[in-house]
Amino acid sequence: MPYYRVTGEIPRKRHVRFRSPDGHLYAEELMGEEGFVSDSSLLYHAHPPTAIVKSEGLADAGAEHDVAPNHPLLPRHFGLRSSRRR
Repeated sequence: MPYYRVTGEIPRKRHVRFRSPDGHLYAEELMGEEGFVSDSSLLYHAHPPTAIVKSEGLADAGAEHDVAPNHPLLPRHFGLRSSRRR
C-alpha cells in the first residue's frame, strides 16, 4: 500500500497542469529513491529544475540500516544524429 505525504499545495490529480495563484505553470519532477525502481516523489517547482550546477552525495544519518548508498545521478544529454535517411 503506498503512503503519501503532502507538503504545501498540490493538484487534485497527478501529472496534470498545475498553476500557481498568479497563473504561472509549475514544473513537475519525478524524483526516485533509486531511479525508477523504488519509492518516488512527485515534486512541483516554481522554476524548472533544469539548471543543475552541482551534484554530490550526502552523509546518510541512517547509514547503520541496510540502505542503498546515496550516489548522485547526473543528467546526461547526448546529441545523437538522426537515423532517418533523406
